[in-house]
Amino acid sequence: MFKFGLIHQINPRGEGELNMRADKVNQLRKRILARSAPLSPRVVSGLVGVVDSVAMLWSGVFIYLLDVGLRAELLFPYMSALVLAICLTIGTFYFAGLYKFGAISHPAEQVKKIVVICAIIFLCLVTLGFALTISPQFSRFWAFSTFFSSVILIYIGRLITEYVLRRWAEAGWVSRNIVIVGAGAQAIKLLERFDRVYEPWNLVLGIFDDRVNRSGSKVMEYPVLGTVSDLFSFVQEHRVDDVIVSLPWSAEKRMPEVVSKLKELPVQVHLGSDLAGFIYPRGSYSVLGGVTTMDIAYKPIAGRKNLVKSIFRKKS
Repeated sequence: MFKFGLIHQINPRGEGELNMRADKVNQLRKRILARSAPLSPRVVSGLVGVVDSVAMLWSGVFIYLLDVGLRAELLFPYMSALVLAICLTIGTFYFAGLYKFGAISHPAEQVKKIVVICAIIFLCLVTLGFALTISPQFSRFWAFSTFFSSVILIYIGRLITEYVLRRWAEAGWVSRNIVIVGAGAQAIKLLERFDRVYEPWNLVLGIFDDRVNRSGSKVMEYPVLGTVSDLFSFVQEHRVDDVIVSLPWSAEKRMPEVVSKLKELPVQVHLGSDLAGFIYPRGSYSVLGGVTTMDIAYKPIAGRKNLVKSIFRKKS
């Protein structure tokens, strides 16, 4: 068994509540390590999928009753189309990453993706209806109203989920248990960012580093629990959702060895950013020549704008 020190996170609202927040997070950690079975990110993702399905189902049935009424002969085709739309939407949401915990906890960043996916599925179903010559059976008011109301209800449901998720996390009902591999400068930068961006569901349980003698017993009040080999027994005893490898990218030999070991664990493994990455934390990524690169700045005039510019140059 491992012995743990105090795990604390900084509340950006003021230092007056720092001790209260530290005690609260420490209580949450104790509950998790005592196997009190709080909700995991996977359970939350499943619940959000149910909420999306219910939102679309309620929207389609309610508008059907308003527009068509209780006509039994039309109930089957309408409900069949609605169930097909729900299945396609939920499946596409899943493959688009909208049920990942990061997308659920930040719904405002997913609005465009939600609208685009719903619109594409709606147009595909309309096209299918015309191709099968069954579109006259369906009310246009029902089709368009169900589409718009479903998008609105799904987004409202996501906003409510984010609010409830934050309350549940602060109450200790849901957490994203994180372990960090590495105790160097990269790990310190990562922990500092966790402290500044307060998200109560992110709970750092501790740090594992093969160089325990150098790192000491704790890093920024987060305990160093052992080596990477100790992490295997830790995962067997406690629920760990994510492991972040926070090592210098220049460690060409050490990095592959650690990553190959972690692939055997039933957790999601992330490669943390190197020091330069913390300067541009929200940068997007591109692949050039098979190498992943971070996009820092974009060409101001490109594509059609560049073509228009060259035409004006020739005319002048």
